[in-house]
Amino acid sequence: MIKDRVISISDLRTNATKIINDLPKTGDKYIFVHNKPKAVLVDIDWFENARKKINVHGIEFDTPDNYETTAIEEYDKKEKKWDVEYVEAFSFLDTLK
Repeated sequence: MIKDRVISISDLRTNATKIINDLPKTGDKYIFVHNKPKAVLVDIDWFENARKKINVHGIEFDTPDNYETTAIEEYDKKEKKWDVEYVEAFSFLDTLK
């Protein structure tokens, strides 16, 4: 639940070491200042992984996971058949007249 992930800046000042050490278990924390969200505190491993996916231009690289890689390999192994019946792209419009 999101309320479990919200901490005040005062709580962070008081319990910074514990909060930071618990990040791998608890997940990211939303830091509020004067009851308004101001920052997110994340685990370094999560941050480094996310950073690898984004280049200097802000473009995200999406690396396929194991399931996607297997699906791509299986698709590439299949014999490609192009037995598609020719259909004019806009022939259906004639039926609307």
